[in-house]
Amino acid sequence: MLPKGEKLVENFYETKKLMKIIRLPEKKIHACKNHCMIFYGADSDLTKCRVCDHDRYKSGRRPYLVMRYLPIAPRLQRLYLTKKTAKQMKILVATPSWIMKHGVMFPEESRKEEYMDSDLCLIQRAFWKEHLVVYERVRNEMRDEMDAKAAEMEAKHQQMCEEMDAKAAAIDAKQQQIDAKYEAMEKMYATLQNMMGN
Repeated sequence: MLPKGEKLVENFYETKKLMKIIRLPEKKIHACKNHCMIFYGADSDLTKCRVCDHDRYKSGRRPYLVMRYLPIAPRLQRLYLTKKTAKQMKILVATPSWIMKHGVMFPEESRKEEYMDSDLCLIQRAFWKEHLVVYERVRNEMRDEMDAKAAEMEAKHQQMCEEMDAKAAAIDAKQQQIDAKYEAMEKMYATLQNMMGN
């Protein structure tokens, strides 16, 4: 099953010991139970989901859902620890039959199958997949922030309109009081004139 010269560890415990030596970092990020959002960055201190209002923690400050983020940069660095994998990582420099498209190196048609089976293809896929996830998260955060600001501005506009309507109603009420007083004064003046005429 394995290539010549390669050895497989005996059990899972030995595998864990080996991975501990390599020290590949892992970041645990809390997520909403309904997969609405992650509690990361500006939302790291929230205790409820901003979308569905579900609690972040169970009893005893235990999160309902934990997402494990595996940074790609340290994993790429580990590929340069041995000469064998480092040589495979330099395939782009060693071969002139690669074409640059939109900032990404692609092989010519004659080497397409070789590229699809290579470790470099897997690394590039993982790299762009991670960047797409980050882009999607940032875009959603920006969209949510813009929606929140728009809702806040709409609420302020509604409040200002209500305040202006209330002030206009108060002014109309005062104007009606003034008109009523003016009519009463005119009646009193007419009554006085009649009394003086008699």
